[in-house]
Amino acid sequence: MEFSSTLIQTPLFPSLLASCVVFLGWLLLIWRAGTVHALLDRIWRLLYGNADAEDSVVIANLQESRDVERFNYAHRLKLETLTSIHKLEKWRKKHDVGMSRIRRVRMWINTNIDEIVSLPPKRYVAATMLLGLAGAILAFCVGMIAASPYALLQMRTSGVWFKTDAVVAKGAFGGWAFDAEKCASDRSGIEDLTGFKTKEVAFICDALRTGDLKASVIDNVRSQKWFGLSVSLVIAYWAFRALLAANSAASARLLRRQLYPGFADNDKKQTNAQSTLG
Repeated sequence: MEFSSTLIQTPLFPSLLASCVVFLGWLLLIWRAGTVHALLDRIWRLLYGNADAEDSVVIANLQESRDVERFNYAHRLKLETLTSIHKLEKWRKKHDVGMSRIRRVRMWINTNIDEIVSLPPKRYVAATMLLGLAGAILAFCVGMIAASPYALLQMRTSGVWFKTDAVVAKGAFGGWAFDAEKCASDRSGIEDLTGFKTKEVAFICDALRTGDLKASVIDNVRSQKWFGLSVSLVIAYWAFRALLAANSAASARLLRRQLYPGFADNDKKQTNAQSTLG
């Protein structure tokens, strides 16, 4: 409605929704391809076919890159060379560590050190676990807000945020509410209570009485639900990653304790050294 658009400023849910969808699509694409390098390699093959290079050095380099990519993709690791893979395999067989366990501690794999598995900071597990739980709670709250039947709107002139289902208008965070019946009995009181301008109160009251806001409300609620779902999925993804990181760190600390008996003493020494430097 033209009059509505001059008074009500709709939040940027549609444009933000598009950004969230693009971001989720990119995450899905990278997850499916394995790495950006693998994705670029596939794009190259789509554009130029399966024709390979002719130089023997280039061919060997590309083959090594593909072998490394395959290994990393299969085990969700981030090793860069075949030498690193060989070193990991030699260490793994020496200590009889299964690949399933290697995958659990993959964030802490470092082939530049003799122990192969880096030592996670002592408080990392608890901090990351709390972060993951907080993210999960936030994702749930965003999902609950997205399920609301009320459209969240803002008046252009006064800047007041409110929510409505085209029957009742309420404060964005509660505090006040009015319907067409209250409009008929106390418009001046509504203006004092809400902070709306006189013209805005008149418009909302007329819209509640006639139902003119119904189409706009349905439209906005739909956008809000998709936007909320997209944001909730993004937050849930990062919360899940944080919980995986906490589990990976806990598994890495346990593996270090089992393989290297001096783990506890070294951990205490590192903690004492850090507190001394601090």
